[in-house]
Amino acid sequence: MRALEPIFSCIDNNVHANRGNEKTFGLDSFTDFFFKSAWGIVGPDFLEVVQYFFAFFTLLATFNATSISLVPKCDNLSYVKDFQPISYCSAVYKCTTKVLVNRMTPFLPALIFNSQSAFVRRRSIIDNTMLAYELIQGYGRRHISPRCTLKVNLQKTFDSLHWGFLLSVLRAQGFPEKFLKWIEVCLTTPQFSVSFNGSLVSELFVAGVPQKELALMTTCTGFKVGKLPMRILDKIQEWSTKYLSYDGRLQLIKTVIFSVQTYWSCQFLMPKSVLKKVYQYCLSFFWKGKVGSGRGARVYWKAICLPKYEWGLGLKNVVEWNQACILQLIRTWLPGEGFL
Repeated sequence: MRALEPIFSCIDNNVHANRGNEKTFGLDSFTDFFFKSAWGIVGPDFLEVVQYFFAFFTLLATFNATSISLVPKCDNLSYVKDFQPISYCSAVYKCTTKVLVNRMTPFLPALIFNSQSAFVRRRSIIDNTMLAYELIQGYGRRHISPRCTLKVNLQKTFDSLHWGFLLSVLRAQGFPEKFLKWIEVCLTTPQFSVSFNGSLVSELFVAGVPQKELALMTTCTGFKVGKLPMRILDKIQEWSTKYLSYDGRLQLIKTVIFSVQTYWSCQFLMPKSVLKKVYQYCLSFFWKGKVGSGRGARVYWKAICLPKYEWGLGLKNVVEWNQACILQLIRTWLPGEGFL
């Protein structure tokens, strides 16, 4: 079985060499760049430690020590969930687990259900997005039969999962005992571990439901009524309070607005009304610094979207860009590609 292939120096060397130079350092304060630069000196000892683990199932506690640092996710910090925990692991532990991950990756498609697209090669979230779009299509219409969609945020099971259960599941899937022992040592022998769980939040998205029935639903379930986010409009309204130059507005449109629009352009063919709104928001924000009408523009937007060598500003035409991005959806219908 591939999971039990011998650990060779070349394999471990490549695993470590493929890591980024500026990855988070461990408790010893040595980054991956240090090990790459001094590989001729520390390389043999480094590989000997990794090979010793795979041979005798032993990892020095210092190598499995982890430090947790909290990185803020937003400006106004009020709760623990507003922080993103970042772990600092040693380079030896990173290399060891990377070898295990590389050996387990080929088996993931058979272990993970088709609807789960994260962390599985050749799967894309586009498949799930298209299915979700089919479910909520028409929610914006005025005359529509009552319907309700529930968005559930599930708690991550990793923080509360019993390691014995995890090993039993992998054993039932046919993984060898030797491979399970490697995983068990990595999971059950950390010197220090910290985890933070945010509160669970679930939302209801409704259409055509009377207010009384909606109030009863929220009272019985404890859920709050959600609304579809207006990401582009919210960002522009936030920027409208600041004094920005034309160049500053142009950079925000390129880096932020177009990144949001590009993500959804790759998911499905967006309605013309939505693309028209995006065009209007960008036009008014660029010339006036706020949301409003595009009247008073000094140059046609079509001219602004021309390449720089044609005296434009190099912005993408949102309609043409959506049509170009949507071509990749053809992949989902090809044999062996996608899961629609």
